[in-house]
Amino acid sequence: MIKENPQEKTVLCVQTGDSCYGFELSAVTRVMRSPAISPLPWLPEHYEGVCILSGAVLPVAALDSLQGKREAERPEKQAILVVHSSEYECGILVGESPFLIRAAECDKLECTAASVTEGGLVLKEQYRMPSERIVEIVNVEETLKNLVVCE
Repeated sequence: MIKENPQEKTVLCVQTGDSCYGFELSAVTRVMRSPAISPLPWLPEHYEGVCILSGAVLPVAALDSLQGKREAERPEKQAILVVHSSEYECGILVGESPFLIRAAECDKLECTAASVTEGGLVLKEQYRMPSERIVEIVNVEETLKNLVVCE
């Protein structure tokens, strides 16, 4: 489990297309490189399938599909961000290498309310990095609730 200093919010970011999404480090369990994913029939299109994590089956959803913009071709090198909420755990398939930012080094932008992408990704706040890139912070708790197919 990745530890975080409670005095300083650290965010694991992933670039996908022209968007950049951030996951609070406290919600990220691990990053898996070059994962073996087994597709399953009849799952919603944002799911890539499942993988095995420490002997357990982990559902895997693609970040580009969650944002509502499925890429025609995926990069060769991929990673899975394993994220968790109070009730659920899921893998998020990403194509670019994740990187860390410290919120204290960025400008928090004013947001009036959470927004939801076409694919069900719930976004709760935005930061402007020193490079002027905007990072949208994912509300992992609400996003994972949106991904539940059946209980």
